[in-house]
Amino acid sequence: PHRLVPRMGGRIKLWIMPDAEGKVPFARYVVGVDPASGSGATASCISIGNVDLGKKVMEYADPNIEPPDLAPLLVALCWLFRDPDGQGAYLAWEIPGPGQTLGDNVVRLGYRNFYCRGNEFSLNPKSTDQPGWPNTVKTLASLLQDYRSDLKSGAIEVLSEASLWECLSFRYGGDGYIEHANVAGGGDPSGARVNHADQAMADAIMNKMRRKLGQSAQQQAEETAPAGSMQWRRDMREAKQRDELAWA
Repeated sequence: PHRLVPRMGGRIKLWIMPDAEGKVPFARYVVGVDPASGSGATASCISIGNVDLGKKVMEYADPNIEPPDLAPLLVALCWLFRDPDGQGAYLAWEIPGPGQTLGDNVVRLGYRNFYCRGNEFSLNPKSTDQPGWPNTVKTLASLLQDYRSDLKSGAIEVLSEASLWECLSFRYGGDGYIEHANVAGGGDPSGARVNHADQAMADAIMNKMRRKLGQSAQQQAEETAPAGSMQWRRDMREAKQRDELAWA
């Protein structure tokens, strides 16, 4: 990718200011994707967040793009939103369904900085070599509950009004699990015929990756600072402040 180009009616929305060359600032970025089939029924959505700012900075939605065509656009965006070391954004997409085809094409294009699934409910979860975030009854509940908590505490800032409204479509079903109300109609600004809260799902997946990278950085700091040292005390104090803020 070379740069972002302003265009009337463009599908990329930004909450960040590119420079004069159309480049975005270097930072630790994460990407969440809720892919669709491209038939026009529901939208394929991309959400990009800044890990250190705790802020969503970009969204994209298109109901008519097929997974093989979405993949090169997605990879280009990942390389455009790079960290100071030149590493592309950390990426995760929903599976099964169209995400399987999307993932195959992302791998074929040579991009490798992505999430690999593991057992999220183990005391010692380990990643596999299978890319993609699996949407199951249990993982969906965990994903959305964490996202709700982080929105409430301010750990993640989302300024997309349409995406936040989509969150209201989720509810607890009769079996106690989270489900979507399946609201149909022409209310989706992307042009999709049915609103399945696809942008909210992409945001929630992005937030999960933000949590993952943020926790990794905290764990690394705790591992490298000797217990009892000044840095160790500073890390413990900052961790306590984060916990207090989360419960405020």
